[in-house]
Amino acid sequence: MPRAVRSDDASHRERQQRYRTRLAAERRPEASAIDVAVAAAVAAFASAAARDPALHPQALQWILRCARRRLVEDGYDKEQVMRVLLRRMRRFG
Repeated sequence: MPRAVRSDDASHRERQQRYRTRLAAERRPEASAIDVAVAAAVAAFASAAARDPALHPQALQWILRCARRRLVEDGYDKEQVMRVLLRRMRRFG
């Protein structure tokens, strides 16, 4: 997810644009692209695990517990985290 602009500094924006251009030329992903790919892989695993009980559901449960704990530690309400997490995971199940 793109970050909000924090600075009106034109030189900073230009450096960032050059950096992103260099990454694109090298075909090197930004961290946010990696985050999205990992999230998609977890969602795909969740979907596959819902259809095939032979997959290790403990792995998915561990991933989701870890995500929940991290969000609660970041200050989010535990019940709200669970509601949104379950809603998002149901999209793929």
